[in-house]
Amino acid sequence: MIHLENPYLSVGISEHGAELCSLRSSSREYLWQGDPAYWGRHSPVLFPIVGSVYDKRFRACGSTYAMGQHGFARDSDFEVVSHSNDEAWFRLAADERTLAVFPYDFTLEIGYRLEGRTLRVMWRVGNPSVSKVLPFQIGAHPAFYWPLHDEKDEAQRRGYFAFTLTGPHADSPVLRSRKLAGKGCVDPQETFDVALDSHQMLPLAADTFDEIDTIILEGSQVNRVALCDTERRPLLALSFSSPLVGLWSPPGKRAPFVCIEPWYGRCDRYGYEGEFANRDCMNRLEPGATFVANYTIEVF
Repeated sequence: MIHLENPYLSVGISEHGAELCSLRSSSREYLWQGDPAYWGRHSPVLFPIVGSVYDKRFRACGSTYAMGQHGFARDSDFEVVSHSNDEAWFRLAADERTLAVFPYDFTLEIGYRLEGRTLRVMWRVGNPSVSKVLPFQIGAHPAFYWPLHDEKDEAQRRGYFAFTLTGPHADSPVLRSRKLAGKGCVDPQETFDVALDSHQMLPLAADTFDEIDTIILEGSQVNRVALCDTERRPLLALSFSSPLVGLWSPPGKRAPFVCIEPWYGRCDRYGYEGEFANRDCMNRLEPGATFVANYTIEVF
């Protein structure tokens, strides 16, 4: 475990998956600690896909490959490239193991930097190929403890999501979410409304995710999501420039956490069997190019 610390925050990062495993301020732990009874992870990095490919298979370069949900980076051991008191970088590169399941050359670097009461999470995806375009997706999946949780009270209000809406959505009382259709894939036609209150907040209860499973906001509808307590006071906030963000808590489990997930990509449309590079919401990196992105987690 690699540790970073400043006067406000301390974090722990595992070399396995380059996964953030702890985010603490004083005596408070903000990051879910991975009880497998609910969900056994903390904050996996999703690469080279976000979500699922249809039937857990995809077609690329004339062959068919198997790929589990969210890709292989989260289950890979990364190299520690650099480490100081307040910043660390990790690296994963294509090798025989990855090429057997993903026929593209790549480098993936993941960095963490403390900036006062904010943790900045940084991604660099490189394409070392001299001739082949690299199609990929990347995303975050951090899980945070609810501000208030009582597993005996099934109707208990958990708090709120507070949204900063962007562009043409800035004054909208409704966000639009993709709807899951099965096999971890979205319905190609249907969406549903996410109605906000007059504060541009979404009330959260124990059963919020039981029927919808996941809120998938695409089209850059928001660029900041804060998790607030029942008095609308922010506990933490994620800021991002990604075109999608997912919101999730395990349906039907009354779990003690919720995920706020900035994504550059999402799962397949239900029934999609086309070429991998032509999937929805893909990034395409030219030979020799580098993709750079980051998001921040601020605690209050």
